Amino acid sequence: QREDARRAVTNYASKLKVNDVKVTVLSKTFEGKTSMSERWYGTKYNIKPIKQATLVRWSSPPLASGMGISLPRPNLFIPSESGLRLKGKTKAVAEKNKNMNGKTIDARKKTFEERMVAATPPALIRDDGRWTVHFKQDDVFGKPKAFVILQLSSKNTYDTPKRAVLGQLYEACVTDRLEEYAYDATLADLSYNVQVLPR
Repeated sequence: QREDARRAVTNYASKLKVNDVKVTVLSKTFEGKTSMSERWYGTKYNIKPIKQATLVRWSSPPLASGMGISLPRPNLFIPSESGLRLKGKTKAVAEKNKNMNGKTIDARKKTFEERMVAATPPALIRDDGRWTVHFKQDDVFGKPKAFVILQLSSKNTYDTPKRAVLGQLYEACVTDRLEEYAYDATLADLSYNVQVLPR
């Protein structure tokens, strides 16, 4: 998958050429200075060619390092593919592509009854009074994912109005403190939520 993504990005980047660039500038300062009108909504606009000198300058840009620009640091929240154990189509996917007679068919040609197959429930793999852990393999996309729910119980959180307000302030402070640290996690398709609730 990573090699396919790298080839797709390389192919896309190869088409980003100065001669094919289109720059759109929107501003209220152009009012009364346009000579063309859009057909459907009557939006006023102009079309001007980019100066050749500008195109030449864009074709030979300075090094990014000289402009104080660099690649972002490695995202520690993006896992490597070395630990993935799902290879190819899973058994569940293969079964979904069979009809009631066991014949392999195009999934788009299934009948309503054949589509209404109950999903496999998660399996309970640990329940020792301290942890309750369920597991269910993503048998459609093979994407590794995890949901972790941690609860800290206290009978004093909402026993007075003052403590209730302090709990809300604590929630806001923790969320704000984690904002910058968790930014890379959001780029890796991870999310979290901190809540102080009455229990």
